[in-house]
Amino acid sequence: PKACEIYGFAREELIGMSLKQLTEDVARGERQIAELLRWGSYRNFETVHFRKDGSRLQLLANSSVINFRGKPVVLSIHRDITERKQLQEQLLQAQKMDAVGQLAGGVAHDFNNLLLVISSYAELLADSLPQDDKLRRNAEEAIDEARRTTEALRHDG
Repeated sequence: PKACEIYGFAREELIGMSLKQLTEDVARGERQIAELLRWGSYRNFETVHFRKDGSRLQLLANSSVINFRGKPVVLSIHRDITERKQLQEQLLQAQKMDAVGQLAGGVAHDFNNLLLVISSYAELLADSLPQDDKLRRNAEEAIDEARRTTEALRHDG
């Protein structure tokens, strides 16, 4: 009943379904079954199956070979870890965004330091030129632009 609830299939539909009808990676599943039959158990592996509606179901599986009516059969216990995997992905995205934010802050800080050096040189240049010199006006414009950019960085960051 729990498998029917998780997968969304009626009992009659689910009984007799093969791995190929449920899993995302059939080749991997077949390799795992071969290893399982050879070694007798396969513990704590993750796999992706599909629900009846086509949505992905991420599972943590523990499987063993048991004897049932004289035949070896695979008994698997699956735990739905879909929500846990989604939360891990969200955490990873948040960590990436935090790293990008830190990088951007570092770049802004370095750029601000460069602006300070540029404006300091421009001030030295402006102070060394006569008031009516065109180069002095250009240096003063560079100083003003550096201040505006520094102020904009303070407000944005």
